[in-house]
Amino acid sequence: MDGIMMNLDKPLTEPQIQYICREMCEALQFLHGRLVIHRDIKAGNVLLTADGCVKIGRFFGCVMFCDIAG
Repeated sequence: MDGIMMNLDKPLTEPQIQYICREMCEALQFLHGRLVIHRDIKAGNVLLTADGCVKIGRFFGCVMFCDIAG
């Protein structure tokens, strides 16, 4: 996401930011519901597809909650 933002002529609009944040929250809720913690959420790890789908990338640092709780 940070690479896209560097190439934009103008900043993202508030509705665009709301959409991206909402999609990220839903993705994190999905992961957390499966006891997965990402641990590296940042703009560079948020991917935007050509058709506007928001995806979270770089799962190398992810852990299962049972791994850190036990």
